[in-house]
Amino acid sequence: MLATRVIGWATRVFAALAHARADSSKPWLIACKTTIGYGAPTKAGKASTHGEPLGEEEIKGTREKLVWPHAPFEIPEPVLLAWRAVGQRGAKERANWKQRAAQAGPHVDAALSNPAAAGKMADVVKAVSAAKAAFATDEAKRATRVWSQLALEKIVPVLPELIGGSADLTGSNGTRTKDHLPVGRGSFAGNYIHHLRWPWGLSKSDWREDEHVRVGAPSVTMIPARVIHTSEAQQPGPDGNRMADIFAPPRLDFSLQKQWVKNSEEYPLPPGQRPWEVLRTSL
Repeated sequence: MLATRVIGWATRVFAALAHARADSSKPWLIACKTTIGYGAPTKAGKASTHGEPLGEEEIKGTREKLVWPHAPFEIPEPVLLAWRAVGQRGAKERANWKQRAAQAGPHVDAALSNPAAAGKMADVVKAVSAAKAAFATDEAKRATRVWSQLALEKIVPVLPELIGGSADLTGSNGTRTKDHLPVGRGSFAGNYIHHLRWPWGLSKSDWREDEHVRVGAPSVTMIPARVIHTSEAQQPGPDGNRMADIFAPPRLDFSLQKQWVKNSEEYPLPPGQRPWEVLRTSL
């Protein structure tokens, strides 16, 4: 019975998609009318089916309505086999991707294979172990998303690279912790170390030692032209670390990229010259 309803619903969706694809003269929006908590005897159609546990009686009634006799956490074999078949479809593409990554060179392969915060994994393991120990003695009944947020509260302090969000459902899904900082327009904070390296020239008297300058934010740091420059974010401020690079005139390899430089039209190419010729002579 349930399978028949699902198949019928899917058939209507595919029919709507086919209709939309056949007419490209206008945009199409397919509205799927659903009932939140469908099947729940008294809570179907109510927001409480999303924000609160159903309870044993509601779960029992929902199972009867959906004709679902299987035990909790039991996956029927046909469903399990179907999902595993879907997973196998990507095995070949995954193998091809790994081969291309390996052929691109060890640095590319390492960058794609290793987490950005691999050096912090020992701290993450400790945080996870501490969270598990604390949760094991906590007998409170909570929704899984609440436990997820409590886990994030333990992990984010040692792994600030972990970011997340859930748009207008953030409060419900618990994806924001007290250690998360919102990304805001024009919000600059934190501090940086600017690493400056002066390229070697023909005369040894022009050679200079590398410089490492630490500055706070908000601030303006002037970097001389032709200096090799990298920046390293330090202790974040209340709104995280924000930095904007302004080139005057802009770097040519940036201004040649579409929409990379806000006022690129103010730096036209010399008449008769092609972009790659200007780029080659400027480096």
